Amino acid sequence: ALDELMDDDGDDDMDELDEDEMPSYDDDTFEEPLFWGMTIKPNKPETIAVDSTEELVLRTASLTAKLKDPNGRSVVQLKLGTETFALAVLLGGKCESQPLSLELRDEDEIEFSVVGPNEVCLTGNLIIRLDPNDLMDMDAEDGEFG
Repeated sequence: ALDELMDDDGDDDMDELDEDEMPSYDDDTFEEPLFWGMTIKPNKPETIAVDSTEELVLRTASLTAKLKDPNGRSVVQLKLGTETFALAVLLGGKCESQPLSLELRDEDEIEFSVVGPNEVCLTGNLIIRLDPNDLMDMDAEDGEFG
């Protein structure tokens, strides 16, 4: 089996990978994770856009502190394009918070809505990816170099 990994010159083939076969790592980008949050009122959808340099990571859906209906059922929904998905079902006094693990990238429009009586807070992180050259250009514009 070891002979199969050797070529005619006795070297292993690991050092002869073509560039097309090499895994691509984007080590040249700088990522800045920021806190992100949004409160969604019942029957009042909120729309946001995530561009190609951003990633929205949803971590939690929670009922707000003041409940319009303490026993009410509120469904948090996500609409991408023409499809609508339920992200969480929150029940006052029983299940008031739901952990999420959802990454949204490069979407033109993302619509969040709540069906039910209570407001819901979505929280997570907005990750911004910047090219180091863009950072240097911004520093130069500010009169800083580094």
